[in-house]
Amino acid sequence: MELEKLKLNYIVNLLMFISFLISAISGIFFLFLPDGRRSGWYQIGVWHRGDLNNLHTIFGILTILFVAIHLLLHLKWIITTTKNFFQKEKAIK
Repeated sequence: MELEKLKLNYIVNLLMFISFLISAISGIFFLFLPDGRRSGWYQIGVWHRGDLNNLHTIFGILTILFVAIHLLLHLKWIITTTKNFFQKEKAIK
């Protein structure tokens, strides 16, 4: 059972990283390259700026989805760590 959970965690983390990377690269593209047809950056190869905008949006949403799945997979650890953190805070005071 533990091996399957480990594999699932690895796959979710890998997909989260890939979707974040695509979203980040396309975001940097939009941040630094001017828009408009006359800028010369309206089309790169077969990709139009609108296509890249759609790609950025889709992979941004996928990143959010994979982060939510990642948090659900680690919910028990998050709850336990949070409880321990606040218990230690009370013990110090």
